Amino acid sequence: MAATPINGNAGPVSTAANGWAQAQRHGEGLRVSNYDIRPVQTFPDLAIYDIPEGIPDNVSDAVADGNHAMEGERWRPAVASYATALDFACNKLLDGEHLEKPLGGKLTVLSGNATLPPALLEFMRAVNLDRVSALHYPGAISAETAEAVRTLTITILEYLFSLPKQIQEAQKRLADAKQKP
Repeated sequence: MAATPINGNAGPVSTAANGWAQAQRHGEGLRVSNYDIRPVQTFPDLAIYDIPEGIPDNVSDAVADGNHAMEGERWRPAVASYATALDFACNKLLDGEHLEKPLGGKLTVLSGNATLPPALLEFMRAVNLDRVSALHYPGAISAETAEAVRTLTITILEYLFSLPKQIQEAQKRLADAKQKP
């Protein structure tokens, strides 16, 4: 069998180099040298979790980090990332003097000034408690807990950032409909 040159030169190609070229065409190997072919572990395609529209970039990045950790079945970092997303979201609701507080302190301030509905604050407190468990108690976070935290986080972010925009759009459509005969 004649070997096909992989470097564009018309000279002979070693069996190892030819094996490497075949492996590269099929995504099966990594060339360390012409004589050293090692299998490469490929990662599965990541499922894309929806991130609500209209959320700030730093919040979106934290949610994306959590989603990536979920795909890797790393429950503790996922929960911590989702709680970080809520922490960043709280910063958008507070003034400068409260920005340095931890998430629990921010939630206390938000409950004191009635900025958010009590049920939403309870959801955020639940996420914060799971974050504490994730950070301090190895093995305390299961896949089910991480998925519940993700669901709560997405729901809260939709309420805070996506819903107001959707309401404005609906009000505009209603006003436009009233103007038409």
